[in-house]
Amino acid sequence: MAFESLIAYKYTILFYGLLFLFIYLNRKKFETHAKIIFLYRTSWGIKLMEKIAKKAGKYIKPLSIVGIYIGFIGMLFIIFLVLQGVYSVLFIPDAPPTVVPVIPGVPIPGSPIQVPLVVGWLALFIVVVIHEFSHGVVSKTHKIPVKSSGILFFGPLGGAFVEPDENKLKREKPQVQNAIFAAGPFSNVLTAGIFFLILTFIASPAMNTLVSDNGVLFDNVFPDKPAYQAGIRSDIIYTHINNREIKNYSVFTEELKATPPGNIITLSNEKGEHPITTIQHPDNASISFIGITPGIILKNPDLSWIFAIVLFLTRLSIWILILSLGLGLANLLPLGPVDGGRMLQTTLGVFFGKKKGNKIWAKVTSVFILILIILLFPIFKEIFLALFGFLL
Repeated sequence: MAFESLIAYKYTILFYGLLFLFIYLNRKKFETHAKIIFLYRTSWGIKLMEKIAKKAGKYIKPLSIVGIYIGFIGMLFIIFLVLQGVYSVLFIPDAPPTVVPVIPGVPIPGSPIQVPLVVGWLALFIVVVIHEFSHGVVSKTHKIPVKSSGILFFGPLGGAFVEPDENKLKREKPQVQNAIFAAGPFSNVLTAGIFFLILTFIASPAMNTLVSDNGVLFDNVFPDKPAYQAGIRSDIIYTHINNREIKNYSVFTEELKATPPGNIITLSNEKGEHPITTIQHPDNASISFIGITPGIILKNPDLSWIFAIVLFLTRLSIWILILSLGLGLANLLPLGPVDGGRMLQTTLGVFFGKKKGNKIWAKVTSVFILILIILLFPIFKEIFLALFGFLL
């Protein structure tokens, strides 16, 4: 089983192996923090941040204030999700995980979703660069110097960073500080919105102009599985399922889902019918399985190269949207040095004074660190229940 996993994820293992080798060979060029964070300092993008701040500062300033309110709304939302996750983990058996590590190319524990290696890494890098670049632009807009920028690796994850002058930042008004802290998450929300519009009004229509809606075909029909045994073959178009016309793959999926395992579905075309007795899906016994992977019918096969480009950009856009929302919300958690934590610390200082505010902030951070440990590592859930079960 372990050997099969190694084969299945050989490219992922090779990629991260080469990445760690690169960091190790260039370790003298990186700053190391906590043994898993590696920083490569540069001045990349700082001049561009300054240029944007000068030309668009009159628009960016009020927008950055709006970002504060959006940031606190997002903080309340992520707090709600985390607390809901704690309730599910502690009181609902077999509840799906609320907080999971997301590493491109690596399966997400307890989830059928997996971020693809190449597209996922590229999308994550783009999202992080936008996040950090926005911190820099808003810093420059409020006349806070940016000391450095650069590339970072947090374990196997890559990204970027921007470092404003902390001494000058601490002397600024709380509103300015919060505007700079909120800039990254707010930019992620805006990015997600932009890519939603791109997917809706550009990518989807482009796909529709290239893809035919006169049936389905399959890239793979696995030997010894029901579809193959019933005579279904790859690269053959099937136009009906259970006498229902197939206009797209969603119709096929809908009919398959509506058919319990052990029952018959019938695929047909002008050459004949193929009754298929479904079996249980390997990953979910309640879902029917026939042993195929979907294919795509193009209106013009000569345009397959254009379709490949559009498909890649569409997948990239989808993951940029998803990871933008994920990164933005994660950064709004009220803990430690992340953006949400710093916003909370600054705001508590305004209401309670710096000393008392910092004490409250430290306690909130400790609570959320404990919560994340319970959510990320199931063994700590058992320990928690063993220690405090009598209170629940």
